[in-house]
Amino acid sequence: MPGPLPGSGGVPVLRLDQGSELRLDRTWVIGRDPVAPATHPDAVPFPVVDATKSVSKTHLAVGPAESGAWVVDLHSTNGVTIQEADGATVRLVPGETAVVPASATIGYGERTIVVLG
Repeated sequence: MPGPLPGSGGVPVLRLDQGSELRLDRTWVIGRDPVAPATHPDAVPFPVVDATKSVSKTHLAVGPAESGAWVVDLHSTNGVTIQEADGATVRLVPGETAVVPASATIGYGERTIVVLG
């Protein structure tokens, strides 16, 4: 199981499929043109390019958890899934927070994020 990236100070890291890496030392809100929702007003927006528009403007929020990360589908059009290392996949209920273990993959629209550490 991979650990946190070198230089991350032991903080878990999100690795987005387009190559970006985000330290999980705060809450992030991800989408094509994300805005921090009222439920997570301090979330830092992180826009992703998605030519197919499978990703909603404000798709999901993700933050640090003891065993990896937590994620919530912000009522996106195409949903959010969690795929664990053993291949088991769960589709999230919009608005409900789920814990994402290290090494699992978050799917959102046609994009993915791997939780490291």
